[in-house]
Amino acid sequence: MLGDAVARGAGHAVLPFLADLGPLASGHADRVRRLLALPGAWNRVEAAGAWWRITGDAAQAVPALLAAVEPLRERRSGPAVRAAVRLLGAIGPGAEAALPRLDVAVADERRCADRRSRQPIRDDEALVHDARVARDRIRSGTTAWCPGSQVRPQSWTGQRRSALIV
Repeated sequence: MLGDAVARGAGHAVLPFLADLGPLASGHADRVRRLLALPGAWNRVEAAGAWWRITGDAAQAVPALLAAVEPLRERRSGPAVRAAVRLLGAIGPGAEAALPRLDVAVADERRCADRRSRQPIRDDEALVHDARVARDRIRSGTTAWCPGSQVRPQSWTGQRRSALIV
């Protein structure tokens, strides 16, 4: 049923469920890969996260995530940017190409603006924290979850939650 929804183009809504299945959803990996090029940052972030969690292939996921964090160059942010930063950190060493963007987000003394946010200062502080954690994971070679792992984050797009034992 989830695979049919992805095939019909309703990917964004079902991708987190496929991601939660991890390698069990490998039969739908080709459909998910096609969604990596969809317009819209959320589509790309969700597709990249699902692709990585299903296949463990960071090489396909990271370019979509780099495109999603591109607004950081202009000190702009938003929920999709923050989710992409967290996911880059979860991928770890496979996301090394993101280090220059993450370094700028951490080191810049000016805030990243999310014009739609009701709490822009809190959101910017969360972004800096997430970028610092992501940068540290990438440099240390730590991966938050990979296919076949027994411990994985409960949600890679939502608020930080404790790990679940699967």
